Amino acid sequence: MATRKFPENLRILVLADIPQFGYRVSACLSQAGHTCHVMGTHFWSLCRVSRHCARFIPVRREDLLTLSPHLAHQIAAYCRRNRIDVVVPADLESTLFIAEHRSRLNDVTLFPISTSETLLRLHDKWTFYHLLDELGVPQPRTFLLERPEHVDDLNLAYPVVVKPRDQASSVGVWLANSAEELKRDLEYGSPRLVQEFFPGRTGSLAILADRGQIRAWTLQQRDPKGEPMTFLADPVPFRMAQLITAHTNFSGMADFDMIRDDRTGRWIMLECNPRFTATLLYKHWAGVNFPALGVRIAAKQTADWPFAPIAGECTNIGLGPRAWLRALARGQVTPLDGLPPMTRAAWRFSVGDPLPVLLQRLASKPPLARPVGAPTVAPSLAESLANPEGIKDTARARGGRPPARPRSGISSQG
Repeated sequence: MATRKFPENLRILVLADIPQFGYRVSACLSQAGHTCHVMGTHFWSLCRVSRHCARFIPVRREDLLTLSPHLAHQIAAYCRRNRIDVVVPADLESTLFIAEHRSRLNDVTLFPISTSETLLRLHDKWTFYHLLDELGVPQPRTFLLERPEHVDDLNLAYPVVVKPRDQASSVGVWLANSAEELKRDLEYGSPRLVQEFFPGRTGSLAILADRGQIRAWTLQQRDPKGEPMTFLADPVPFRMAQLITAHTNFSGMADFDMIRDDRTGRWIMLECNPRFTATLLYKHWAGVNFPALGVRIAAKQTADWPFAPIAGECTNIGLGPRAWLRALARGQVTPLDGLPPMTRAAWRFSVGDPLPVLLQRLASKPPLARPVGAPTVAPSLAESLANPEGIKDTARARGGRPPARPRSGISSQG
């Protein structure tokens, strides 16, 4: 593609399968002064009610998930008609789509993206385990079990961590306290990864890389109660991630889940999500705007790039009445008084774009209990925006599956 000169404020198309990711990425880009259009697979999207989204374009989810060339041509045509400067994929599915159709989008400037082979190698926990083993990066001993009879050959002390190969955000992750529990789970047919358990506090290392070099990174640990988010400037996890990034010639965003062993203080690598992280806004509030920095790489606006690791605490106090009541109890007029800069940035962000924040808060309320087999209740607007799949009937959601497992202490932050 011919070299082109980009304006300071760009017109950006964000491609998103998961509405929350599309919203977070477009919000970060908008706050950097860019104009964002969002092309999403769910009609009810938080972007429709966000001031950070200039236009929302619904597309067929089937086209995205099946890597349809028709959608690639649709994206290219939209970019030509609307003078789009850069295309940014917001989640893993959209990143894989752009990576697969890079040749059909050769007239469009793309956010830094690796090949689909590299993305899948990092995303699959079993192939990622073998990559870490090849590089000598500290990690839990890991086994792939396919049948219950394999459990007796497992050379690990209980409890053990059980997880699927290709899920994220702690989906399917649980702690097995005995061989009997593990055998019952394997009776349902799906292979499981079984990992050595490390006592400790989890962390998340987010990186933005360009052709094997990390250009920006943050290391965070969330309080076990949820807030605050603590950012650390520890270089050890960074060096581990740089080894992986250089070896795979990785480009784009990735989030490495880690844990710090309470017994030794050593960082242990757990898994990788080669996409934007779910805690992207916390990083933006802390001063690292990953989407905007990646766009600068894509537009070759990187000559004066100053970057230094960040450290501090950030609490998302939101817009609920509790924040105001706590402030009044402290004798303050607003929740901002006396707060650290990162938390102030989080509150100002919520006030500046309140509708998505309030709708997510409403949708996070637990639904009323419904007897098994009762008719499915139509989801509310808030629930549709935050969970486009809607409310599934309890009997269908659980039908034939084992009961929900308690999550282990290594749940993903990404």
